[in-house]
Amino acid sequence: MKNNKINFLRRFTPLNSCKANLTGFTVVEVLITMGVFALVSSMVLANYPKFSERLTLEQTAQKIALSFREAKILSLTVGESEIGTRIFPGYGVHFDAGESGNNKRYLIFSDLNADKKYAEPDDGEKDIFGIQSSAFISGACFGEEDAGSLSECQSYNQTKILDIVFTRPKPSIDFYDGERSQWRGEQNVGIFIVNPEGDIKKIIIWKTGQIMVE
Repeated sequence: MKNNKINFLRRFTPLNSCKANLTGFTVVEVLITMGVFALVSSMVLANYPKFSERLTLEQTAQKIALSFREAKILSLTVGESEIGTRIFPGYGVHFDAGESGNNKRYLIFSDLNADKKYAEPDDGEKDIFGIQSSAFISGACFGEEDAGSLSECQSYNQTKILDIVFTRPKPSIDFYDGERSQWRGEQNVGIFIVNPEGDIKKIIIWKTGQIMVE
């Protein structure tokens, strides 16, 4: 009777209860976990360069869009080109992505001769920007808001040379097609920024003044 009581107490002591509940990972479970972790890590590392290029493209497009916004603000806030001249110039952004230009360069200019386009040496170059990443300006498309790339744009709406000028007092916005040497009447223009992997960002500028990146 005494031995039975001792065995009963041993069976239900807290120490034995804890020992009964202790569990661990088997070697197979550990190997499977490590294999899954290694697989996920390799997938992340393999996609990182592409992610980095897309992020850089987005940043480049946003910087270019910011330059258009800067030109718009300058056209509203900057006073006379020179004190006493009574000349209040518009401001614009110019790029030449054609054979005669540089698709990694663009500039903000003051439209001193008020012809609503960029003209050297009459107009003043306020800021010159160089694209430091692998992205570049591929061109622009007039009036085709749904075009996802320059190749999807009708040839007569494409241009590699573009001036966008903001003029007081609204400011009014003018699009100048430098390839055809003519002003365009479309309500918007899309500027395509591309990287070597073929990813595309589009800056859309409306004559109402709205500027966005998509």
